[in-house]
Amino acid sequence: MEFRQWCSPDYFETFCCYYGTLVRTHSQKIMTDEEAAVRIQSTYKGFKVRKEIQDEKETKAATRIQANFRGHKTRKELAEKEVYPSNDDDDCPGYSEEEAAAIKIQANFRGHQTRKQLSSNSKVQQ
Repeated sequence: MEFRQWCSPDYFETFCCYYGTLVRTHSQKIMTDEEAAVRIQSTYKGFKVRKEIQDEKETKAATRIQANFRGHKTRKELAEKEVYPSNDDDDCPGYSEEEAAAIKIQANFRGHQTRKQLSSNSKVQQ
């Protein structure tokens, strides 16, 4: 390649754009040092804020995953300990035999009271 061709503006622009450097034309404003510092600082602050937001999202996601796993683990342990028995005959799962019997007696008595009340109401209306 000839030196003149290497130094031509078209080739230089293509070369600089290819390698990611900024090529300024004469119509673009050249920044002062203060303007450049402000631009660098604002770019860095934006980067820092975006990184903090991303970190918060990751922390929330990790916390959610951990909570879900702990719940899954607890439910699995309870199922293994048979706290919730799977007998279909059992009317009151999770209670001892005495508690289940007491619940059954209470339910029967309440049903008896309700039926008695309904029958006395129907006799009064007739």
